[in-house]
Amino acid sequence: LVLLLLLTALCSLVPVCALRRPGANPEASASRQKALSLISCFAGGVFLATCLLDLLPDYLAAIDEALAALHVTLQFPLQE
Repeated sequence: LVLLLLLTALCSLVPVCALRRPGANPEASASRQKALSLISCFAGGVFLATCLLDLLPDYLAAIDEALAALHVTLQFPLQE
């Protein structure tokens, strides 16, 4: 668990170190910011896809089983 914590902390500090490197010219800094922005957008898409394609169907199946076990019949659809 300690190794996982250290690895996560190290990987989360890499963008900060990349943007705040001293002695870099402004053009290189702007290109680094654009690259990090694109990587952040990609990471957000990965998390959104994980939620919609993996977690949400499991949740819907589990809630249907729980409602069936409790003999609950809904007159309206459940919100995701």
